[in-house]
Amino acid sequence: MLNYDSMNEMHYFSNCINETLRVDAPPISFGIQLTESIDVLGTKISDAHQVLINIHGLHHNEEEW
Repeated sequence: MLNYDSMNEMHYFSNCINETLRVDAPPISFGIQLTESIDVLGTKISDAHQVLINIHGLHHNEEEW
C-alpha cells in the first residue's frame, strides 16, 4: 500500500519526487524580512531591507547541481 512510510522505503521514487521539485519548484521566489543586519560575502544587508530569495535561480545553478 502506498503511504508516507512506504514512500520513504522507495528510494528511487523518492529521488524522482525530489528531482522534480528541484527542477520545477512550486514557488519561483519569496521574500523575507530580516530581523537583524547580516553580512553576506562582504556585503552588509540592513535589517531595514526585505530580501527576495530566487528559488528558481538557486535550483538551476549549474555550479551547485
